[in-house]
Amino acid sequence: MKITIRNARKQDAKKISFLRRDTLKRISSQEYSSEIFDYLLDWASLKRTLEDMKNRKIFCAWKGNKLIGTADLEVGRKRIGGFFVKADLIGKGIGSKLLEFVEEYAMKKGIKKLNLNPSPYAFNFYKKRGYKVIGEKNWEIKSCKEKLKIMGKKLK
Repeated sequence: MKITIRNARKQDAKKISFLRRDTLKRISSQEYSSEIFDYLLDWASLKRTLEDMKNRKIFCAWKGNKLIGTADLEVGRKRIGGFFVKADLIGKGIGSKLLEFVEEYAMKKGIKKLNLNPSPYAFNFYKKRGYKVIGEKNWEIKSCKEKLKIMGKKLK
């Protein structure tokens, strides 16, 4: 499968938001409490996606003119966030290619280590690619509290 990965453009925001929301609904709806799931859906809104485009480096994976994956890199925080692959294409190598692209970009920017907070669904994906649990943090949304794993990887 020929995949092109490039920087997100403002005109991609609607597709990015749709991909994020659709993947959350299809993959993560049972992983979180309703309060946290609603928060994540709001985070994936078009408005928030446009805001994120100002503060993060967002990359898009394309097959032809179809958006099939997206990943955010918070360069200053040395953190990956907003990593999504189209739900029906998970397991086809798209996530691996996208993660490799983000890591290579980070290294070019002088980043030596990346952190992330994986969803329960994605935990093993990152573990297989060299990320290790380096801690936990409490996440509070409304009346709901959850512990999030923090994973990190030294880049070569």
